[in-house]
Amino acid sequence: MQMALFEAGDRGAEWAVLTDEAGFITEAAGANIFAVANGVVVTPDAGCLEGITRESVFDLCAELGLPVKSTRLRADELGSAQEVFMTTTAGSVMPVRSVDGALVADRDGPGELSIRLHNLYWEKRWSGWCATPVRYELAA
Repeated sequence: MQMALFEAGDRGAEWAVLTDEAGFITEAAGANIFAVANGVVVTPDAGCLEGITRESVFDLCAELGLPVKSTRLRADELGSAQEVFMTTTAGSVMPVRSVDGALVADRDGPGELSIRLHNLYWEKRWSGWCATPVRYELAA
């Protein structure tokens, strides 16, 4: 993963997308990756961390009535996607602006769906969604 980030940096990129030995996307370096293709939110089905935030996106898509599926994705499919975003625990839903230096969908900014998912994620988190309250007490 670290080598992939170094290579990405050498190419002027901030993130790296990892693939398996057959050329299918597994994840971004330290993040899950999603694409929106033909109105369907897709993410790799194997070789990736099955993270909590990744699963949260499935829940959010269901809430919004958006089709979502895990499937095999080739790296070149990111370049033709309508939107691309990544997820991490700390960053939640993070829109991707460009892939290999080309703007995603010729748009200079995040896509509408990425924004909706990001905003809904934080709206729900701030209201306590998927949270476990911790009661702190001072020792006597």
